[in-house]
Amino acid sequence: MKRITILFLLITLFFTIGANAQWEKCNNGFFLGEIKTLALNNNNLFIGLDSGGIFTSSDKGYTCNPKNNGLNNFRIITFAVSDSNVFAGTYGGGIYLSTDNGNNWVEKNSGINNFKITSLSIDGSDLYAGTEGGGLYLSTNNGIQWTTINTGLTNLNITSILIHGNQIYVGTLGGGIFISTNKGNSWNNINSGLEMLWVSSLGIKDNNIFAGVGYQIYLLSEQDNKWELKFSDYSDLKIYSFFITENQIFATTSYRLLHSTDNGNNWSYIDNYNGMSESPQVLIENDNLIFAGTKLGNLYVSANKCESWKILKEHKSRSAYSLKVKSICVNGNNIYSGTEDGLFLSTNEGENWTSKNSILPKSYYYSFGFVDNKIFIGTDSGVFVSTNKGDNWFSKNSGLANLNVLSLTFNNNNIFVGTEKGIYFSNDTGNSWVTRNSGLINFPVRSLASSGANVYAGISSFGIAISTDDGNSWEKKNNGLIFLGGDVEDIVVSGNNVFAGIYISGMFMSTDDGNNWSEINNGLTDKSITCITVKGPNIFVGTWTGDGIFLSTDNGNNWKAINSGLQNETNIYTLSLSDEYVFAGTGSGVFRAKLSDFGISAVQETTPQQTNEFSIFPNPIENILNIRLSKPFAVQTKVAIYDLFGQKVAESYIGAGVSDCRINLHALSAGLYLVKVNNCTKTFIKF
Repeated sequence: MKRITILFLLITLFFTIGANAQWEKCNNGFFLGEIKTLALNNNNLFIGLDSGGIFTSSDKGYTCNPKNNGLNNFRIITFAVSDSNVFAGTYGGGIYLSTDNGNNWVEKNSGINNFKITSLSIDGSDLYAGTEGGGLYLSTNNGIQWTTINTGLTNLNITSILIHGNQIYVGTLGGGIFISTNKGNSWNNINSGLEMLWVSSLGIKDNNIFAGVGYQIYLLSEQDNKWELKFSDYSDLKIYSFFITENQIFATTSYRLLHSTDNGNNWSYIDNYNGMSESPQVLIENDNLIFAGTKLGNLYVSANKCESWKILKEHKSRSAYSLKVKSICVNGNNIYSGTEDGLFLSTNEGENWTSKNSILPKSYYYSFGFVDNKIFIGTDSGVFVSTNKGDNWFSKNSGLANLNVLSLTFNNNNIFVGTEKGIYFSNDTGNSWVTRNSGLINFPVRSLASSGANVYAGISSFGIAISTDDGNSWEKKNNGLIFLGGDVEDIVVSGNNVFAGIYISGMFMSTDDGNNWSEINNGLTDKSITCITVKGPNIFVGTWTGDGIFLSTDNGNNWKAINSGLQNETNIYTLSLSDEYVFAGTGSGVFRAKLSDFGISAVQETTPQQTNEFSIFPNPIENILNIRLSKPFAVQTKVAIYDLFGQKVAESYIGAGVSDCRINLHALSAGLYLVKVNNCTKTFIKF
């Protein structure tokens, strides 16, 4: 009876794991979003995007680079510029200042209690900030300290600020327009003539002040401080902004572009944009060039006063329901995501992402690999490597006859890549490649994995092949595998277990280096496996035909769907693990869930029960120390290097199921050192 009770409790525990687990989207920085604001400083064009942060251009928009260092919020709503100071107002993160053309940003929020910044304006040494719900703030010392200036404001939802001489006008959402003539110390409403009080924008040409109120445009009469209606169209929802150039006034709207040539008394639509396929949202002029930012995140330029346009930067900003993330890889604190809009890096568990696309072609990013300080990526344009966390990339395609690289793995000092037509091998960190297809057919190699001397390859219409001699020969190993028309989409090695996911057929496991396979599909209601990631006995798999993500906590014996919070986004491209999270790449970006939600503890650095021996070579070393375990650990394991005084001078990690580790110790001085793995220690000499 006792055994039955214990069994019941274990089964109950398994099926309740994940009941409270919650996937959450973490896409801040992926979706560049609409261009909300433009600014100029010393001929540098600043581009603020709704969710993609800040881009700058120093060559009139022809090349645009992300400039988000120091930003903790990527929803850029407004800019204000004074001399070398560029202020950026964010929605939810307050105000940031850059004094070096956007290379670095510093938070300037002392005294601010509402961080939803909607507008910024500068008048000499006075900096005004409007917020959503918090009214107005004033700083007289370059943003170091802020004070509220809301006396007389009956509505604190500020949408716009306009300064004209000693008069400050602010538009509000629901309270109309207010005016101050004493630097904001007191305010009075100025709403006479307005039919609505939902003010979206303010503009000025000479002494004529314009207000966009819903779908209407008003002109302020100087004689009686009364607003006169000059344009109204119920089919347009909102007047976004005003732009003045010479004798023309432009107004951007929800769907179309308006202009006036008689100081705003009459307005007409511009129906032919001549080169621009969408309506602009914000305009700015520099050296007779007019730049336009759109709701789709694209940047255009006109050299003839908006008569025709040329696209400069196609951000291909997408809604949060369309960006495909094909690959995710975790390396320490760095998380890389390969999307259809480029490569992105997060250093804070997916909270924010920054673009890492310098020099990279427009590609699909299928696979990642890391060795020493190098990052390798396999794309449909070949192999690229970076030595500075993705800031710059170099192609490594010499000898690579097929550039559609679908998979990648490291084995000792060698690199294997699987392409659309077979396997290639490099023993010089990708500088040159040779084919390694003896015993194989030249079909797509969708998955690669390695452990010890074994390299595993999942090949379309062939199954699984294994090489034990650096790819010089391959042997088919399909005993026990079931093929129902799908391919081996992923292979993962964890300790003595090798897991293979086959599309349509489900999950399989081998405990004898791939010689024999067993089906492990109990509870797996969707067998269209696309990806696998493993932490000890915990296995996550992604599927394609609607059932999302499954978890096994007992090495694949039982499975349970864990999809709470995925928002019906159940077609999974990729999975990856950090110390605290599991990440999923989907058709609408990245989702993450805490491992602790599934009852999985953080990474274990040691395994006291396992006193595994290891070998080191060479000894003495010059720069590189190689460590080889006699048997891989089931969990990630720390490797520590100590000097003779007991001071830790370096550390690295050996991944779960991995037998080999290379540590670059070029920074250490010559001498005698200790290397410790778990409770085993060895000495080596560096010269």
